[in-house]
Amino acid sequence: TYLSDQGKYTFKIFPQANKIQIKRAITNLYGVRVKDVKIINIKPKKRMLRGIEGTKGGHKKAIVTLEQGEKIEILPH
Repeated sequence: TYLSDQGKYTFKIFPQANKIQIKRAITNLYGVRVKDVKIINIKPKKRMLRGIEGTKGGHKKAIVTLEQGEKIEILPH
């Protein structure tokens, strides 16, 4: 099933952001009540391109769980 069907939404976030800042930002931007925030750090990965080793940059993701009955309308169906 989709995470949005469970009231969970994923956002790529600023690396220095914390859970409290994310919760406030989602509440202010979308006007919804946030129940929980989980943060995942995606580590950089090594890649080879034409014999030269480089890195694919890592990033930080937040999985935001909304209160029961709340929904973020991203794209109309």
